[in-house]
Amino acid sequence: MKKTLLSILACGSIGMASAQLVDPSFESGPGAYWTEFSAVYGTPLCDAACLGGQTLAYDGVWYYWGGTTAGDLEETLMAQQMTIPAGNSATIEFQFGNVGGDGSTDDTFIMSIDGNPIFSVTGADTAAYPLYTPVTIDISQYANGGVHYFAFASYQNGGTNFLLDALNLTVNGQSQTNINDMVNREKEVVVYPSPANDNINVQFNQAVSGSATISIFDATGSLVNRDQLNQITSKTFTLDVTQLPNGVYFMNVDNNGSQFQQRFVVAH
Repeated sequence: MKKTLLSILACGSIGMASAQLVDPSFESGPGAYWTEFSAVYGTPLCDAACLGGQTLAYDGVWYYWGGTTAGDLEETLMAQQMTIPAGNSATIEFQFGNVGGDGSTDDTFIMSIDGNPIFSVTGADTAAYPLYTPVTIDISQYANGGVHYFAFASYQNGGTNFLLDALNLTVNGQSQTNINDMVNREKEVVVYPSPANDNINVQFNQAVSGSATISIFDATGSLVNRDQLNQITSKTFTLDVTQLPNGVYFMNVDNNGSQFQQRFVVAH
């Protein structure tokens, strides 16, 4: 599985017109805006329930945790597609902790953009990152107005706890993180059921009218389906997903120049 996670991190095939960094403090909870994987828990997002009522969030309620209470082998992944506006300078900022463990260099945390590592630590780096330590990473080379695959993953077999919260994307000194706008716009389009077996329904609200292009991308950012609706006469569009493999998918709806994104799961 370690090789699988690293191969997902390395994937840079992106075709989706995405929003800027969404839900940077994970306050929408599991299954909302991030692709998530945890070998032990299903998701690496935690609230107070993870540690018997004690929260380790830097702010809010939710935080990322690459670790276990039982000492089991743990592997995690968090990823999303995001647009980085064009600019002369850009940074990713976050609060990070590297706690406990046996000092093993086998315990690893890697953050990447388009498969290129931009930040990595091991279990031997605990002294450098007490909980919580502010980290700023220069990503100016990606500030080109394009869509990029942003991900971070961990492999833990020595008791290390990697914790992260309060992400922020900055371009030309201005924060680009805007969850509220994204949440409001996502109400325009609802996708259900999720998980889906044979069909998904795409429901539009009254603000969506005229023509629309529905594009579906898999977790690697590859386009797997595209439908053109020349005139939205029904507010519900049904799409056959029987040919799609099990997994997480992203839907982008382009309606008269406005972009709406949703996430769904296929499980046959």
